[in-house]
Amino acid sequence: MSAERAVDAESTIDDERVVTEILARIESDKFCAGIFLVDDAVTEAAPIVRYMQEQRWSRDRVREYCKERSWKIAIVWEIKRRKPD
Repeated sequence: MSAERAVDAESTIDDERVVTEILARIESDKFCAGIFLVDDAVTEAAPIVRYMQEQRWSRDRVREYCKERSWKIAIVWEIKRRKPD
């Protein structure tokens, strides 16, 4: 097991003890930006979409906002980890 204590997809660990981390890529005609979500809330964002981080947008809000603007959004990677004890 790695130092990050990653949880594999078949694990039976309670959801309460797992944190989900997602790196997503947003593309428009004018820019490409990344956002990082922890437990479905934006915690880091490229400067051009920093407002998503400052207001701790949810994953659903980001998805809807991108759809309204015809921006593409894709998950680069997603990992579930054990919460620290």
